[in-house]
Amino acid sequence: LTTFFCDSIAEIRALYGGKLTLAANWGWMENAAEVSLLSFWDALDYIGCDEYVPLPDNSPGANVSEVLLPQLEMLRRV
Repeated sequence: LTTFFCDSIAEIRALYGGKLTLAANWGWMENAAEVSLLSFWDALDYIGCDEYVPLPDNSPGANVSEVLLPQLEMLRRV
């Protein structure tokens, strides 16, 4: 996978002079985040991390910070 992306990035850079970006999925595989499996981040100009957090059904009074704070703490570790 890394070789494919590195080769693709090099080919795109030969044809395109703009900035390149990629967003990885935080929860792509069970017990492993795609963002931690990729090793070619330095070949890109911008990187992102997508996270689709399921909202708890049992917390109708929860505010945004209560729901997202644990996710932000995990992202800081990357």
